[in-house]
Order: sequence, then structure tokens, then C-alpha cells
Amino acid sequence: MMKRVLLSLSVVLAAFACSLGPSLDRPAHEVSGPGFRIIHLGENRSSEFTIDLSITEPSDVFVIFTNPTGRSQTLPELRVSPETAVQSLRLNAMNSEENTRVADSQSGTGPLSATTGDASGPDTRAPVHRGNARLGVPGLREVEPDWYADAAEADATSEPEDVLRSSGLEASGYEAGVTEESLWRLSRVPSGTLSSEDFDKFTAHVRFVSDVVSGFQLVIWVENDLWGENGGSGDIQQDMVDTLGDALTKTVSGTSVFQTLTNTFGQPWGTTATSGLLRQDTDTVHVFLADIAGAGGDFLTPDGGSTAAFIAGYFFARDVFLNRSTTSSLPGNEKLMVYVHGPAFATGNSPWRLTDFWPSEMALTTAHEIQHLINYYQSSVRTGRQARTEVWLDELMSVLTEELVAERFQRYAENENIANWEDSFLGPRGVAPRARRPEATVSDGRLTDFVVFPDRSLTSWGGDIQYDYAASYAFGTWLVRNFGGVGLLPRIYESTSGGYAAIEDAVRWHTGESLTFGELLERWAAANVLSDRNIPARSYRLFGNDWFRSQPTLIHGTSAAEIRLGDIPFGTYQRNIGSGDSSGIFMFTPSDQAADDPFLQATNHASHANIYYQAAAEHQGPLTLDMSAPRAGRTTIIILEHQ
Repeated sequence: MMKRVLLSLSVVLAAFACSLGPSLDRPAHEVSGPGFRIIHLGENRSSEFTIDLSITEPSDVFVIFTNPTGRSQTLPELRVSPETAVQSLRLNAMNSEENTRVADSQSGTGPLSATTGDASGPDTRAPVHRGNARLGVPGLREVEPDWYADAAEADATSEPEDVLRSSGLEASGYEAGVTEESLWRLSRVPSGTLSSEDFDKFTAHVRFVSDVVSGFQLVIWVENDLWGENGGSGDIQQDMVDTLGDALTKTVSGTSVFQTLTNTFGQPWGTTATSGLLRQDTDTVHVFLADIAGAGGDFLTPDGGSTAAFIAGYFFARDVFLNRSTTSSLPGNEKLMVYVHGPAFATGNSPWRLTDFWPSEMALTTAHEIQHLINYYQSSVRTGRQARTEVWLDELMSVLTEELVAERFQRYAENENIANWEDSFLGPRGVAPRARRPEATVSDGRLTDFVVFPDRSLTSWGGDIQYDYAASYAFGTWLVRNFGGVGLLPRIYESTSGGYAAIEDAVRWHTGESLTFGELLERWAAANVLSDRNIPARSYRLFGNDWFRSQPTLIHGTSAAEIRLGDIPFGTYQRNIGSGDSSGIFMFTPSDQAADDPFLQATNHASHANIYYQAAAEHQGPLTLDMSAPRAGRTTIIILEHQ
């Protein structure tokens, strides 16, 4: 028998008042204010339940189903009466030409399957949208835990620790245009488990050496085949490399991009909890502009177009292990090194500028990869924790990094009087970093992907990973706007967990509030629905009267510049689904057959995911919600007075 929960709602002077029926003592959590009410019912007490509402002012009603578990669940169902409430919805039907979603199953072959950029695969959407063609290689992490064991075994059977450490000493005196080495890089897109055949050596020269910044030097290498001076046939010129190096390390308005990274996340190297690694006093960070996987750049256009996905950059933790200290067959460069796609960096207008689309994206990618390097040191090497930060969480912090440093890059471009600086470095938010609020429909950035598939699993990556990046960023940018700013991020490193428990620990440290990951997921979903309104309550802020401001911890230098984050009103974000011009979070309506949506895997509610329904629009009067959902799930109801 269906459990019937009676809930009445009335509107008085634009503030919602609520009384509950006798069969439900209290929702788990409620928040209300002028024109809105959020009712988190908590964990479902029955697999079938009914809620009756009485609405006295025209209102929009939303229902969010949250799967807080690490496994898929049966899809929820929502039935609404009277039918006129459903008919009043102004959303496009799910099967309309403009609003159809088509994607491959999220239970695909894994993250590496998406890096091929094969347009002939199961994804029938339009070609990858501008910068969202940029992918990393999460699969490079798969064998890393074994390296610790390999290193320990090699140490015990071969040479003493002091010999192993001294063998990792970097050559001093890197000199631009002179220092030359053969460096390993990916020579092809990996397919399945990594092997030594996925790598090859390519000759490169140092082309930039910085002054000491935050206790480290930054060295930029360029693969010889990409070099375009002194008879070279490539497209990268010295002034391009100098501009990138300066943009990363030059102090503007009190700080630099690299200082912002170290002040926010910590040092990229230092004391180590295990042997067989680079020296503890290693103080050089290397950026390798390389033709990653031999992809070239012919598929890119200066205006940001791309006909294929490609590996824009990666960090390979094998590089920080000494070659003689591990039995791994995979090659390493024995450097604190990140890799950035050189052909994309060189793809710009004439004349080339850092503010052109692809050069600016590759600058942000460099910061993205340096976060991975810092994360690996801070969460694994420094602590000795062999379990790395999980992919989704590591990528969350790296994509978020792009937003955190976007204004610093833009200030550098302004300081150097580089043309078009005002509209550059849009980052994952898709909005100029000096603009607090979008002034028009947003068609750039990661969130144009998130609004298409907001019901994707947050923690399980696979299939079209551009949507995984989008989900991780959307969750991360909500976290820092609501729970302690950028100060939350190093607390994630300090957790003994490499997964979602690290988020719970960091939020508890900053707020004193013990929220489960499921509670965080449902509050995030509610904030997304409310993102076009100024909701002052913590947990629901994506739109405000001022910037979201936070201050990194000062580690080096004389100041740690404030980081400002702008509004994210999802109603202004255009869905990246081809020819349609729909915007806002994709929602089912009660008449939709969610089980027919291929992205929801036909029968499953993805793990750690939210499914959004709009139950009514501009509705006034009685409203009955009949719901079926797993008992382990959570349900939220949102009522918004229509504006």
C-alpha cells in the first residue's frame, strides 16, 4: 500500500508557510524565505509515497531525487495531479527536436575511451563544443599504487636510500635554447591498460627559465619538432613561450598565477614519506609543450573550433619516481613535470596572442595540470597514503583551479596590454572573470555541458568524460561558494580519505556541521534549481549581491591576492545539444518516460547523482505528488513563487 504523506502549503506576503500532516513528523531539513521553500524529506521512508500541497499563489514546483549511494538504483517515478498542472509546464517535451538528449551509456569502457575523439561513435550530438574538446588522461593513474611497492622492493634489494636519492638530483643551470634532453611522452592515445608501447622519446630544448617563485623555478620545454625558429618547421616561437612563462610567474597586483596555486593548494614538492622518489629539495617545476599522442593541431581552428576531442594535457606521477627505484616497465622523466598540447598552444590568430582562444585554454590547462602535481605530492607523497585522490575529486579541484586563476591570467594580459584581454580566459564558468554576472546567454565553458546532463554520476567516470569534467566542476564551484571558499581545498588533501569522505571532512572542519555526502548532493541540486535567485542561506548560494570572496593562505611572497568568484545563474547557460537554443538545467516533466532516456541507462539512477523533475509551473491550488523511489534514496521538494 502506498504511504500517504500529507503536506500543505500556503503563500502569505511572498513568504511560504508550511504545515505537515500527521504521518510525517518533520522533514529532515527545511529552508524558506521570501518567495521560496526548500523541503528536504531526507532518506525515503517508503518506496512509494504521496505528498499533497495546497498552493495559494502561482508557483513553480520541483522535485529532486538523489541517489546518495555508490551503486545505481531503480529510476524514480513522479505522477502529478491535477493534470492541468503538468499541462501548464512551459518546458519543451523531452522528445521534441530541440530538447532531445543523446549520449553513450555512462557505463562504457572507461575514461580512456573518450580521448579518441572518434566522431563516428555512439554519441550523435553536434561536434565537441569549443574548449570542451579538452580532455585529460585519467587512465594514466591506474597503476600508480603499485609503484610504491615496486620502489620499496627495489630499495631493499639494490642500492641504499642515499644513493637512490642522489641519483635524482636535477642538473643545475637550465639555459633557454641550450639545455637539450630526450623526454618521454605519450606517443599514442592509450587503449586499455597502459604499456611502455604507449610512450616514446622525443628531443626537446628548454625555452624558458623563470626566476624563483614560491621557492620554485619554472622551466618550459618545447619538443623540437614543434619549434619554429632557427630553421625549425613547427609553429611555436620564442615570444609565445616567453609570454606563457611570464603569465604563469610574473607578479601582477601582488601575486602571480603560480603563487596563487601554491598559496591555495600548497607546495608541489618537499619532504617525502617514502624513498625511491625525487630529492626532497627538488625545486624545479617543468612544463613540456609537446605533441601529445602525435595528434597535431590540424583539427583546431583559431576561433576555438575543434572537430575532435584531444588530450590537452596530463600529469604522470611515474615521473616523480626514480627509474632505478621501481620495477615498473613504464618510463618516467624523473622530473616534477606536466605536459601541455603544444600544437593547440600555437593555434591562434595572426598575429598570435595569449588571449586567443586556444593559447588561453592551454594556459589554463597548464594550471590545471600543476594542481594534479600538487595534489599528488600533498595527498600521497607527503603523507605516504598510497591510495590516490579519486579521479572525480582530483579533476574537480583541477577544473576548479582554472576558474580560480582565470582572473590572474586576465590581469597579466591587461598589464601587458595584450589585445582582447577583456574577453579572454573565460574558464569553466564561461564568463569573463572580471564580470560578476553573465550579461547574456552563456555558450562557453564547462557548464553548457552540465546543464544537458545534470543527472550524471558525480563520482563514476566513463563514456563521454567531457560531461564528467562538467559535473565535477559544477559541484566544486558550488562547494567553495558555500563552505569556506578556497580554504576548503587544502583540507580535502589533508583527509585520510581519497574520496567523498574527504569532502565531508573538509566541510565539517570549516562549518562544524556534519553533513553526509548524500545531504551535500541534495543541497547542491537545490542550489542549482535556485541559482537564478539570491538565496542567502548557506548551501544554496550561487547568485548573490556581491562577489564570492576568499583569501588563500600566504605561503610565499608579500601578499596573497583575494580570489573572487562570480554568479552562476544556470538559467542563462545554453545547453550544448546541437541546433537547439534551450537553456537551464535539464529537467524531466511527469509526462516524460525517464526510462526511455538513453543517458539514464534505461533502468538505472546513476550512483551519487540527482534527477530533476519540474512538477508544475505557475500552479495555484491543490497539487498531489505521487512518487516511487528506492528507500535508500533521498527526495527534495522546492516551491518557488513564480516571477
